[in-house]
Amino acid sequence: MSVCTFIASDFPLTEVSPVQDYPFEINLDKGTMYDGGADDNYFLHFFQDVQNYTDKKNGVCLEWNYFTEGRAKQIIEYMKNVLQDTTSIELWHVWLMDYYEFEDRPVIHRQTV
Repeated sequence: MSVCTFIASDFPLTEVSPVQDYPFEINLDKGTMYDGGADDNYFLHFFQDVQNYTDKKNGVCLEWNYFTEGRAKQIIEYMKNVLQDTTSIELWHVWLMDYYEFEDRPVIHRQTV
């Protein structure tokens, strides 16, 4: 199991990658993490399982959940650009698991903005 944040849309979505490589260091002893301080150090990869969660046809999954103000602004700008070509998008934050392991499917809480 792992957590996944993804954007879903009926409009085709594009992948996003950093323009350069950045260092990524985790020090478990000190409980610190260093990523070079870059705001574009994240990926949006195609999310193949999008239709397991929604009726939307396209999805991109965020690979890097450590948000900085700059990353948040870039992802918001990405969503604004998508909304120029479609009437709605969905932002999901889920555990990737097979829900058939439980009696019932997980409860989905929706908010409309």
